[in-house]
Amino acid sequence: MIANNTEDVIITGNPFILEKWNGKTWKKEKALTNRIFTSIGYTIDPGEIRVLETDINGYYPDLREGTYRISKSFFYKKDIPVTKDEEHWISQEFKIE
Repeated sequence: MIANNTEDVIITGNPFILEKWNGKTWKKEKALTNRIFTSIGYTIDPGEIRVLETDINGYYPDLREGTYRISKSFFYKKDIPVTKDEEHWISQEFKIE
């Protein structure tokens, strides 16, 4: 779920990064190499909450107990064309027990 608490339209896609907490830092998990993301841009209007379902198990089938963080990039529609410094990140932690 992504809540747009800004006054601008934001755009995000399907790609995500998954990291695991090792007690000191976040370490990026290695995804299956034969999986790809479809290239779709989702717009989220100001005040809108959007649910984007992701098949984490399809990309990372061997996750073990621990604390994880899923992160997605987004940008503001007003910044198109987007440069790397206009890319923003949101993250959510979760646990597997």
